[in-house]
Amino acid sequence: IKGIGPKTVARIVGHFQEETLAVIEDDPERLTAVKGIGHDTATHIAETWAAHRSVGRLMQYLQEIGIPSAYGAKLLNVFGTEALSVLQNDPLRLARELPGIGFQMADTIMRRAGVPADAPQRVHACILHVLQNISDSGHTCIPEDTLRRRCAMQFGIEWEDIRQGVDHLATAEEIVAQKSADAVVSQR
Repeated sequence: IKGIGPKTVARIVGHFQEETLAVIEDDPERLTAVKGIGHDTATHIAETWAAHRSVGRLMQYLQEIGIPSAYGAKLLNVFGTEALSVLQNDPLRLARELPGIGFQMADTIMRRAGVPADAPQRVHACILHVLQNISDSGHTCIPEDTLRRRCAMQFGIEWEDIRQGVDHLATAEEIVAQKSADAVVSQR
């Protein structure tokens, strides 16, 4: 921990013994009982330790679910110490806030968590992902049947689920869907 030298560490460990980590994590104000540690230093130690622990837990989780740990730095950059919580509780936030890689990661997490392939939130995210990819390629829209084919081939989603997803996203004004013989879909 920056600014905390070996002598200070020795005083902390000497004072709290085997309770040291528990004190830092659960009751860091107790650190002020150690000579030379005031409130600000205790807060600094606790915050730095919490950040360090969150990085370790994030890397462990990424490894457990089969996502390369190289993404850890990007996740920490975007979500900070809340990265693990975002992955576990709102993986689709990745798709919204990390264009390109976010959807693939969110989909991996959802599938491993047992979210069905036809879950509406997954279908919506798949559609938005495909539309983002075509937009990144310089296109402004895609025929709906091509969108359905891509979602079906890439993500195993049934055509009817995709149609319902397109309707939902259009109603929510997240996409524009032109209803005609040559139906076209585009991002807003």
